[in-house]
Amino acid sequence: MSENNSIQKWIYIFLLAMIWGSSFILIKKGLLGFGYIEAASIRMMSAGLLFIIPAIFHFKNIPHNKWTTVVLVSL
Repeated sequence: MSENNSIQKWIYIFLLAMIWGSSFILIKKGLLGFGYIEAASIRMMSAGLLFIIPAIFHFKNIPHNKWTTVVLVSL
């Protein structure tokens, strides 16, 4: 493993920890203005909107016999 690759991995771990840790702080602050159902709905809707972008480009790669499974998993 090269020194550069090792540093890059530590940077990724640090960024992941910052993003993951800040989400709990933001949820706590968000619950001051929203109820828990509203906060959960906002989180799910924003994640859905974010993931729909790459999903649009990959719909054509899903085999037709797997559509039922994809729909059930998405629900």
